Amino acid sequence: MKCLLVVNRMNDVRFLDFDDDFAEYINNQAIEIGLLQAEECGQDAYYVDPNIIMQIFSPLVLSQWFLIEQTKNPCSSVTCENGFLFVFKHMDDLLLIAINGDGTETEEFLLKKIQMFLRLIGFLFGPATDEIGRYEDKSERWNFLRRLLETWMKLCCDEQAFLVEAVERLHVNQSLNEKCIELLEEGVEKIQNVPAHHALLLVNNKLLALYSNRNANELQPADILCIILLAKDVFPSKERLEDLFSRSYSTASHETGRTSQFVPSTARISSYLGDDSDADDDLYHSAQTTPRTTPTPDNSSRSSEKDSVGNDDDEVTPEGAVLLDIPSPSPYPDVSPHVACEREVFFTPHDDVKLDSLFKTYSTPKESTSLPPEIFHEIRPQSSTVASYDASIVNTRPHRPDHVPEYWRQMIFLQTRVCGYSPHQLHCTQVLPGIVLILVTEGSKGNVAGHLCQVFIIIKDLLAGKRDKLNRVQGQNLYDVMNSLLSKIQGLLKKVKGQSQRILNDIKKRWESEELRNGLLAYLESEIGTDMAPGIETALSDLFRKLKELFSMLYLSPKVVNESVKETMLQLQKKLKAELADYRDFLTVKAQRNIPMTSYIYEFPGLVHFIYIDRQSHQLTAPSLNVTTDGELDPKLYLKEMVWSKYQYAMVRLSEGYVTTIIQDGDFYFSYFLWFEDNRGSPLAVSEPFRPTTDLPLPGLLTGPFYKLLIKQCFPNYVVGSVRCFELFMMHLGLVRPQYIASHCQQLAKKLWDMSLIEI
Repeated sequence: MKCLLVVNRMNDVRFLDFDDDFAEYINNQAIEIGLLQAEECGQDAYYVDPNIIMQIFSPLVLSQWFLIEQTKNPCSSVTCENGFLFVFKHMDDLLLIAINGDGTETEEFLLKKIQMFLRLIGFLFGPATDEIGRYEDKSERWNFLRRLLETWMKLCCDEQAFLVEAVERLHVNQSLNEKCIELLEEGVEKIQNVPAHHALLLVNNKLLALYSNRNANELQPADILCIILLAKDVFPSKERLEDLFSRSYSTASHETGRTSQFVPSTARISSYLGDDSDADDDLYHSAQTTPRTTPTPDNSSRSSEKDSVGNDDDEVTPEGAVLLDIPSPSPYPDVSPHVACEREVFFTPHDDVKLDSLFKTYSTPKESTSLPPEIFHEIRPQSSTVASYDASIVNTRPHRPDHVPEYWRQMIFLQTRVCGYSPHQLHCTQVLPGIVLILVTEGSKGNVAGHLCQVFIIIKDLLAGKRDKLNRVQGQNLYDVMNSLLSKIQGLLKKVKGQSQRILNDIKKRWESEELRNGLLAYLESEIGTDMAPGIETALSDLFRKLKELFSMLYLSPKVVNESVKETMLQLQKKLKAELADYRDFLTVKAQRNIPMTSYIYEFPGLVHFIYIDRQSHQLTAPSLNVTTDGELDPKLYLKEMVWSKYQYAMVRLSEGYVTTIIQDGDFYFSYFLWFEDNRGSPLAVSEPFRPTTDLPLPGLLTGPFYKLLIKQCFPNYVVGSVRCFELFMMHLGLVRPQYIASHCQQLAKKLWDMSLIEI
């Protein structure tokens, strides 16, 4: 029972996403309180009128708006007696509410979902957040955002890169890597009339090659992950190693005269689920809609977390962790009867963290290959009046096209040094199933976006009351800065016509008003805590709205397809297809077996799995964890569930200030270490202890600059680039002693550091 609701200050619904259980619950509640008649609900059991949702939740929403505007201290979450959990987030004129009513999602995950949704909005629409609810194409935009959220949750379940939010590169030999780079460089250089900045080659959610020209700003890892997310949604690939082995075995059998053939499991699901497409096929086809997640039953097992304070390896574990008794989410029984005979003594303080609920959040849907394809599409009862409903509300389950496109483009906004929302155009095409070519070109009038974003920041801070008391000269300087930025915008856009010109004239008229100028200067000179005059606040808000309208007109209005870029992309696609045809099977296997664990088990006895992250470049190094969904009792599935749940728990502890955690759960030890080094690889002691604050984002990369703020807090006087942050998560057999785990952390980190220097 889940819902994501976005409303503005007028309580208009700007975005709505919910599942069938929530729709049924709301309709039943509406019938009970007289907002809906039973016969009206019977027309479409899965249609929910947004007005009814707002009437039911209006006391909660209005109270939250009151706290935001009057006390400046709103609620972050509310838990009701019936088990409903509400998590709130306020941004600009929008209030985002994530709702869960069945206990399968924790407060941390709901907050992460909201922040991820905001990241997607910024990536697709920039600061023009009102675009998500624009009436003209609301249904298509809502469906696209729902698909992206669904794809993100699927990737969080399946991919370690999205679990830890770091980029995973595909490790191939030097000759193949150089060949890919040369082809990408050739494609970038061929585009003359539009500045092309970056070219990427992805293989099943992993980065194979990246080329950027000399004049390009660095492509940030968070933007790379968002690009991978979009590519996964538009060009889905369901190839697995079992399919490859089945094809290979079938071919070998045919060559030796055998008559038996082994069809890939994905082909057994549906005869038309092909990943490949012809070069002249401009339709869409994609994987089937993923069935809903079924919660996994939980069996409790004894878990304990070891305190690292007072150990001999204090230089590796700078901060300690308390000991917890954590219920295991595993559906498997404990196979170690002698666990209770450990010599160590653990204590168990009270803690409200529930690992089982964290695990339920990311439980992976399992598809049965014996079911017909129709089972994946829910057939909903329709009525004669359903056509009058809002299609964006009725179709709560994201609709996916039937074929992959030959060529696909999308306006995106990247984070650069000079602009937080730098407009760029994304051009994508599928080279081979699972292999996607992406070209990033600069958007038209991109030099205006930097000035607009600077004005946005200043006005947002003024409206939020984030200012210092200024004297007359300082206040005049701030006014002059804004005036200079607006004048530059006017100068850069002096040749525009039509609606853009009318918006520019309106902005100029509003800004040059004497009433706004005098009132703004008076507010800047007043004491801190003084409220802005209502007239000035309204004038600034209207100016802010008009500037966002200008941003939307410049970058989000429909554009004609650039045929030269499209032709270059398709030519490069054909060339890459020919060059990589012999590597197709190799890349398919490599994408799912990137780093084998066998390379480490002999050097580190007892090590089962590890995840190593360089948080300066946000690159991930970890052995592959591939799970076959054909069998319910796949042991790799059990290991994967344990890794996912314990890593999520380590992130919860990190957000509380613990940078070192060691947990014993059944037959395994799970450890997490975070430390700092200089550019030569020498460990650094923190200048100031890490103390989490309420405004600190969740650990990760997509939801905010957590690690950048962490370094800034621990090293207040550091020079940018001089401090590097690293993370290492390990899974050991329970027979390995904690002191050896700490030793493995040092040795494995050194080994991986040396390997990274060799790769460079």
